[in-house]
Amino acid sequence: MSKLHFLILLSVIVSVFCIEPQDIGCTGISTAEFEEKDATCSKCEEDYSGNGMIDRCRSDCYSGPFFKSCVELLNKGYDEKDENVKPEW
Repeated sequence: MSKLHFLILLSVIVSVFCIEPQDIGCTGISTAEFEEKDATCSKCEEDYSGNGMIDRCRSDCYSGPFFKSCVELLNKGYDEKDENVKPEW
């Protein structure tokens, strides 16, 4: 199983370093913003194993409904984890 995790991590790293904003039709977006949004799509694809999910997430230069859903899904996942944490008092 660790080999699978390594391959997923490697593919995410390669996809982040190989793509540039103009490759997917994004103009007027900073490199930092592009990298942040692309990392979000990569995380979403990694966590939810969607076939072709990253392409749908990147569509319309990260302004489509799929990207927004991905962000909400990732944020909800983090919120659920926070709810289970008991205070240390």
